[in-house]
Amino acid sequence: MEDLQTQDAKITVTATSNGTNLENLRIGQAVITNNGLSPILPSEQYSPISISSKAPWMIVNVVSSDKGVKINWKNVDNYVFTSDAELLNPSDNVFLTLYFTKPGPYTKQTEDDKPIVSWKARIANLSEITNSPDPIKRLKNVGSLMIFHDGPAIVFLVFLFLVYLLISLILLKRSSIIYDRGLISYGAILTMATINLCAAEAGTTYTFGMFPFVKSPDDLFNIPPIALNALAFGALFIYSRRVRAGTAKVK
Repeated sequence: MEDLQTQDAKITVTATSNGTNLENLRIGQAVITNNGLSPILPSEQYSPISISSKAPWMIVNVVSSDKGVKINWKNVDNYVFTSDAELLNPSDNVFLTLYFTKPGPYTKQTEDDKPIVSWKARIANLSEITNSPDPIKRLKNVGSLMIFHDGPAIVFLVFLFLVYLLISLILLKRSSIIYDRGLISYGAILTMATINLCAAEAGTTYTFGMFPFVKSPDDLFNIPPIALNALAFGALFIYSRRVRAGTAKVK
């Protein structure tokens, strides 16, 4: 909303809740994952998962995405939301969008002024809900491009990469581009393997991530490798057909 209120945009945005203007609105995202080896049954959830926020930040709403396991959330008070009990199988994900507000005039977002949340639940054979280490803080100096996959997503990524690489090797061989152990052959294989890996990672992000294809804020990074991979396959296929046609004429 702050981005839309710049002088260039010339847009005025107002959010209200129960007739009250929300001068400070923060939006966060969270993922709940069953990292155990056993499913969490609804009958085992004596107190379902709840999220609470520390004052002055109040919770306006908690919305579960259709991606992953969708869970309904109910408002307990201004600072607490609780979920319905749902089956969570191993590696199941619950993708959440959290909306926060606080009273008073608008204040610019800072690192020291942000919602602090905690999770609670009473579930059989589950001691507690723990927060994953913040990857942003650990990789603060690495750069803006970060990749996070775990569990089945890694298996899917490796499988998709190997499928893409196999197709590339077949097309390269049919195109007579790899015919010996020269630099051209190694360069072609390395180039296609790099494109294949990037496309596999992007495809995995769409398959296991929160946002569907063409509706993600990271489309600028994820769509190009997928498109480049498809174009490379198409170009190699057309070139291989021409090479084989030319060989047949020579014979």
